Amino acid sequence: MGKLLAIARHAQPRAPMELLSSVAIAIDSGLDGDARGVREGSNVVVVHEAGWRDACEQLGKEPPWTTRRGNLLVDGESLYGTAGKYLQVGGVVLKINGECQPCQVMDAQVPGLRSALNHEWRAGVECTVVRAGQVSVGDIVTVTVDP
Repeated sequence: MGKLLAIARHAQPRAPMELLSSVAIAIDSGLDGDARGVREGSNVVVVHEAGWRDACEQLGKEPPWTTRRGNLLVDGESLYGTAGKYLQVGGVVLKINGECQPCQVMDAQVPGLRSALNHEWRAGVECTVVRAGQVSVGDIVTVTVDP
C-alpha cells in the first residue's frame, strides 16, 4: 500500500502546474480542469516519488516534482513494470497503460532531466480512468490486477 502525496494539473499545455489538495477525476476527461484529460488513451500521469528522487539524484538537482508535469505523486507502491494493472487511488481506479515516455519539455525545464527520467519508469505511468470519483492528498494507493 502507498499514499497519494500530491496532486497537480495544468489548464493548458505548457501552462504552470497548479497544486491541489483534492480534485474530481472523470472517465472521459481525467482531472477536472487539466489539459491532459482530453488525450485519448492516457488522461492521467502518475509519478512514483522514489523514481523522481532517483532522477533528481542522477541530475544532482532537486527541482519540484511538478517539473515532471505529472498529475499524481504517489509513494509506497512501485509503478515499475505495472502495464495492464490497475491503480486504485482512494475510490478512483486507473488502468495503467504503460510507461510514460519523457519528452523534450523535460530538458527545456532542466537540462538532462529527460535522460534522468528515462530509466526504470522514473517518468511515471500513463493511465486511463476506469472508475471516476474524488481524490485527496493522503488517500491510500494500491496496485491491483483487477479493477
